[in-house]
Amino acid sequence: HVVPEEIIATANGDEKEHEIEKKSVVAELEEELEAKTTEMDTQLMTTATSRLEERVAKDAANTKVEEMTKKFEAESKAVAELKKEVAALLELNASLRNQLERQ
Repeated sequence: HVVPEEIIATANGDEKEHEIEKKSVVAELEEELEAKTTEMDTQLMTTATSRLEERVAKDAANTKVEEMTKKFEAESKAVAELKKEVAALLELNASLRNQLERQ
């Protein structure tokens, strides 16, 4: 015959063992979750960093294009001014030649 106290003791032992197993599984799952979370955080940071670097590079390229455009416009204005001066000098030269030829 099995005494009820022994049955209770066995049941209590089984219950404790089950709790230990359950805690072990929970701890394992928590570790796995933490590892996945860390991995996802790393991926997100990598992606965010990559996108930020792309945006910075684009901004730098746009800034360079703007600078070059402004420089080109300034040089174009300077060339236009020089053309006016050359035209004025050619006109003056022609006028002086006419005067010399008349004399």
